[in-house]
Amino acid sequence: MENPLFSIIIPTYNRPNQLAICLESIAQLNYPRERYEVIVVNDGGMKLPDELLNKFKGQFNILLINQANSGPASARNNGAKIANGEFLAFTDDDCLSEPAWLNSFENILRKYSDWMVGGKTLNKLCNNLYSTASQMICDIAYRHYNENHESASFFCTNNLALSKRKFLEIGGFDDDFKTAEDRDLCKRWQKHGLRMIFAPEAIIYHAHDLTLYTFAKQHFNYGRGSFQFYNKNLHGPGYFNNIFRFNFNPENLFGYPLRNYKGIKGIKLSVLLLIWQLINASGFLFELLSNKLKLTDSRVRS
Repeated sequence: MENPLFSIIIPTYNRPNQLAICLESIAQLNYPRERYEVIVVNDGGMKLPDELLNKFKGQFNILLINQANSGPASARNNGAKIANGEFLAFTDDDCLSEPAWLNSFENILRKYSDWMVGGKTLNKLCNNLYSTASQMICDIAYRHYNENHESASFFCTNNLALSKRKFLEIGGFDDDFKTAEDRDLCKRWQKHGLRMIFAPEAIIYHAHDLTLYTFAKQHFNYGRGSFQFYNKNLHGPGYFNNIFRFNFNPENLFGYPLRNYKGIKGIKLSVLLLIWQLINASGFLFELLSNKLKLTDSRVRS
């Protein structure tokens, strides 16, 4: 049998129920089964029940990798190393794909095989205020960075596809990143002269159940990843000017949520976006100070 066209790579950590729902959605893809495979990478979590994966083995080719807990970047890289597909399609274990998901990617990659394609992510948990706010932050980022669909510059890792060959040529994800590995990958992709295109017809639904605590923890860690991204790429002062214009844009903080959600819900979402800014900045400063303390300690020891 010929190699599949797509290898779908899914990192997972202690979320077997979400993973099962994710795989159920993949089983509903309107795409020939022999043209894709699924690689699940268990990132040091609990042993996955045999029946979970066995349920799908008759529906599509599915492989499991177990690794010590190293983060999603490492998990995706290890999945890519054994992938048989010409293209890699990345998603997460708490995501559900639309039936036409792979068809949408193929339609573009057949014409632009060396481009990175990012799809559209929708919030599955519309009644969860924190999940709605978290997805809104992604929507604002996509609107800012991907306004021209054929000159896009940022995609999240839960919905993108790209050439395996090009992915490996640029070194894949940086394993040192625990968050912001998507920003780093997109930056290096563009530094290599490669193009990115936004495909809103390639849809997945994100079912990330958040509380105020987990929302805060998530965006604090994203702030830490932002510093790591900043530090690695040696950005100048202009970096902060751009960040300030994006993050503290009144249209993003107030106009967007209040226009899309009327009444008290819109107001609550605006408040959560302000909290996001504070928490994200706190994570950035925490990592900055931690980094300075490590440098000081290493100098004292030497």
